[in-house]
Amino acid sequence: MNPAGIPGAPLHATEIVTPVGPLAVFVTPEDGVIRLSGIGSILELSRSLPSGLSVRGWEERTIPPVRAAVQAWIEGERDAHARVPVSQVGGAFMQRVWLAMRGIPAGEVVTYGELAVLAGNPRAARAAGHACARNVVGIFVPCHRVVSTTGLGGYGLGGNDLKRRLLQYEGVDVDRLGLG
Repeated sequence: MNPAGIPGAPLHATEIVTPVGPLAVFVTPEDGVIRLSGIGSILELSRSLPSGLSVRGWEERTIPPVRAAVQAWIEGERDAHARVPVSQVGGAFMQRVWLAMRGIPAGEVVTYGELAVLAGNPRAARAAGHACARNVVGIFVPCHRVVSTTGLGGYGLGGNDLKRRLLQYEGVDVDRLGLG
């Protein structure tokens, strides 16, 4: 086994209790970048690790920058996620969409069409939705803040019940917005 800090070393994984459920996070130790995160247990989420990362295995560790950002989010600094580095595989437009999502303030939502505009391609609402569906670093890239024009839209990381809970936790009046 390689020591931490050397590419190929086991990923560091942590599970943090939040008001909406346990948040599991996987980080590459050589650069401290989040590669996978979402509401659920480490074991549940580990099944979603991309093959290039899953071969490395993982070890449970405390990850201070991640824990600090999540704690700040819990304590009311709803955009603390944006100061933790993330990386995921995707083309240029997906990268722009994910970056735009990180800029959506907590307590606010945008539609898939508005997200496409923010990412630089107003005609790409479906592609923006696809980027949301492919997002593997939930909470840190807050795809739950993106909705359809007719309701909540989808949320693969835990379904619409979780999406609703996350939005309500961040101060969105889901019922007033008609996002049922």
